[in-house]
Amino acid sequence: MFHDLTDVLVPLFITTRRFGGDAQPWWLDKFRPLLRGLSRHDVVDMDRGGRGVLGYPHVVVGLEFHKEMSVDAARTAGEYSMADFALLARRSYGLTRDTAIRLHGRSDGDRSSGRPRLLLISRRSTRAFANVGAIALGYEVVVGEPARHAELPSFARVVNSCDVLVGVHGAGLANLVFLPAGAVVVQVVPLGGLDAMAAEDFGAPARDAGLRYVHYRIAVAESTLARRYPRDHRVLRDPAAVRREGWMALRAAYLVGQNVTLDVRRFGDALRRAMELLR
Repeated sequence: MFHDLTDVLVPLFITTRRFGGDAQPWWLDKFRPLLRGLSRHDVVDMDRGGRGVLGYPHVVVGLEFHKEMSVDAARTAGEYSMADFALLARRSYGLTRDTAIRLHGRSDGDRSSGRPRLLLISRRSTRAFANVGAIALGYEVVVGEPARHAELPSFARVVNSCDVLVGVHGAGLANLVFLPAGAVVVQVVPLGGLDAMAAEDFGAPARDAGLRYVHYRIAVAESTLARRYPRDHRVLRDPAAVRREGWMALRAAYLVGQNVTLDVRRFGDALRRAMELLR
């Protein structure tokens, strides 16, 4: 999902927006609702269309890229932003909540229960939460795992129904584009000195999309790596040295096989911060 957005869909939005809907995008059926919002024309599959020749008065080859999963509004002269892309994503999938709950004062996101809804992104293979049931602290908690290829519309509706999105650094956080404005993204950053990458991949896009952001760096004791390696092992002691060996070394050490057991008391501060941002 992250690469779908950062490599294709957001750059496609940047590239086609100037034409006011006069463009010819292509992509998987998974994103057909969003692609319809980018263009008034039908999608043309060059391999299956059965057309020998296609003629256009103007063709743009390649897509314009600003930054990871976001739009640099300064480069569009303020005409559109990542918040506009998020609005397009919500409209494309028929999502009805444009505003997150406010704990004081009314909004179209308010609920009679007064409890914010929190979606915990569950991962099965790696960077998974080992104690999902321990997370509550006044929230109505929903646990979900986005399907890789199918059922995006139904998962988008779940995301849009929530006020807080919590997940370990990974592709599932890209679903933040379906959150209502003013919602909060809580990114749990695993060991490995990944803070800068995590902030660039999801922190900046969240803020650009009109969301609030909480950055939670886990302690060593919260990582399953602390039980795999002795305390003085370089993976725990010197992540910078591992990162200097390159991406594959970093991936092997920190992104594959590291799960998270949250310190409920410590993580409670992050959840309270998210609650404050909803006021």
